[in-house]
Amino acid sequence: MDPKEAVLYGVLPPAVITLVFVIASWQPWKRTGAPAGAWGSALGIGIGYAVADILIRGWHGLLPPGGGLMHPHIALVTALVIAALTFRKSIGARLPISVILTAGASALVLRAGLTNDFGAAIPYVAAATAAGVVMWMCVWSAAHKVRGARIPLMLWAAATGSSLILLQSHNAALAQMSGALAASMGVFILLGWIRPQIPAVLGAIPVYLLVMLGLLIAGRGFIEPWQKTHWALVLAAVAVASPVVTALPLFRKLRPWAVTAAGVLLAFAISAAGLYLTHDGFDFSGFR
Repeated sequence: MDPKEAVLYGVLPPAVITLVFVIASWQPWKRTGAPAGAWGSALGIGIGYAVADILIRGWHGLLPPGGGLMHPHIALVTALVIAALTFRKSIGARLPISVILTAGASALVLRAGLTNDFGAAIPYVAAATAAGVVMWMCVWSAAHKVRGARIPLMLWAAATGSSLILLQSHNAALAQMSGALAASMGVFILLGWIRPQIPAVLGAIPVYLLVMLGLLIAGRGFIEPWQKTHWALVLAAVAVASPVVTALPLFRKLRPWAVTAAGVLLAFAISAAGLYLTHDGFDFSGFR
């Protein structure tokens, strides 16, 4: 797929679909107040991602031949579950919900291993679940304490960095899919700037995290165990979890804009370190 098609299929659909759902659910034109629109955030990013994935990689049925093709399913199921939960006044403890959804997403991506050797694959599913829950808690601990564009900016930076890391790891399709998540985050950046008091990104975070986790797991499957690219993907996950750093007491002494700037620079710095560890590093000459 040439660069123009990549933009057409991988960037515009998720951005436009997310924007439509966010506008419909949050009604950002109102000067004060906002409806409970978290359902629109979840459905917007979930459907937007699924459409982009299908346009780029094609539709492989309800049960694709490999776990690496399960990302649209993960996006849609997570979006539907989160959207349904947001209509309740209380969705219960976040930890049980995050564990169940993350374990399900990990099992879907690692479905081939579970089918071939269930016992041997369980530790990998458990490790992926643990990593995903840690990422979820790290982002959530920062996101529920701050409004505005900070969290979507950091998640956008992490998705952009992950896209480059996957690209330099010879996973062009997965790189485009990480770019689709970055495109959706652009909508929440815009809304966070226009209406900083609307917590729109909270409903999108679970979908973003579980799809990103699936992309990194799938990307990990294309490399040998001890190649340095393995650690590049680990750093990509760390960049996703980096918003937790902005919740530390040290950052509370800074002005809000300085915390946001530091957080975005941190996410980019971690991603840059990961990019350095990829097979091709900072050499993009092969894509000219």
